Amino acid sequence: MADWVRLGGEVVLVDLWVVPGASRTRVTGRRGDRVKLCVAAPPERGKANEAMLTYLRDRLAPASVSLVSGISGRAKTVSVEGLAVAEIRARLTG
Repeated sequence: MADWVRLGGEVVLVDLWVVPGASRTRVTGRRGDRVKLCVAAPPERGKANEAMLTYLRDRLAPASVSLVSGISGRAKTVSVEGLAVAEIRARLTG
């Protein structure tokens, strides 16, 4: 099984499975080779993506977080600049 957080050149890539419309925003475990993130925002007009990015930026501050792929699907990949793989893993699952 592939790891959900890995080096991608000069950035770290994080593979997510995002579930919109949850009761609260939080990491809830794994789904295959991705970390599962439930967000309270609905899946309309980019609200779930914004909620996901806000949550990740809060948890991974002061790192820079950007959506790389998966704008309209649940399988998403974000890039993180400024933190090591181990630190990202600890902050999201610890």
